[in-house]
Amino acid sequence: MEPEHKLALLIAVLVIGASVTVYHSGPPPQVDMSPLHHSLASPRPSSERLAEFPRAPLPKGSPGRWLISDDYPRGAETAGLEGVLSFRLDVDPFGEVTSCEILKSSLVRSLDARACNALSTRARFYPALDENQQPVAGSYNGTVRFIIPQ
Repeated sequence: MEPEHKLALLIAVLVIGASVTVYHSGPPPQVDMSPLHHSLASPRPSSERLAEFPRAPLPKGSPGRWLISDDYPRGAETAGLEGVLSFRLDVDPFGEVTSCEILKSSLVRSLDARACNALSTRARFYPALDENQQPVAGSYNGTVRFIIPQ
């Protein structure tokens, strides 16, 4: 895929919504893990968002870095399988992921499993806060797209 086409695809996806995208095109792997948020602002939460109470967990750093090219299962890549999945991460009062649930499957079991494994291992959060500014458990929803560029 031409670089300008990748950029156009990425920009189109950036406007659509919050998600994480894995692009994988065979050896050597090429990955575009840019954050896919409604705004193109810094991946760090703004001071205003950090000061909101109560609030849900907020990602530390860029969610686009939670998956890497090696997370694309070789069998799925070889078979040309792609998929989009929605997930929920449960986050404890310390900002650590305690569980991952697939809310909408990609219909490719290996993609779903690999996404949850990587997200559970790499995602880090500022904890959710209650109305008294005390850390509490919360959850974070997102989307992962496994795409093999043409």
